[in-house]
Amino acid sequence: MKQEYAGKTSWSYIIVFVVLLILTFFVLKASVASAKPDEYVKIVIAKGDTLWEISESYGDQSDLSRPRFINWTIERNHIQVRRLIPGQSIIIPVKKQ
Repeated sequence: MKQEYAGKTSWSYIIVFVVLLILTFFVLKASVASAKPDEYVKIVIAKGDTLWEISESYGDQSDLSRPRFINWTIERNHIQVRRLIPGQSIIIPVKKQ
């Protein structure tokens, strides 16, 4: 009987963990979606620019790590391929001053 109870308890923890994980995902997704484009700096891509180089150049003006900076930029600008096109305008996670 004790073993049966222990098994049910461990499943309860797993279910609670999964629910919290899902809720966290939706909260983070909503915060990214609620960002207004006119709050952030818009840059024009030059030939040879990469997201990594852009994150290095503007990283000190953002509170995001480089990987999070890059992911935010990809998601916010709906970039399908990690190749940037010269002349393309993108929004980066640096607030306008």
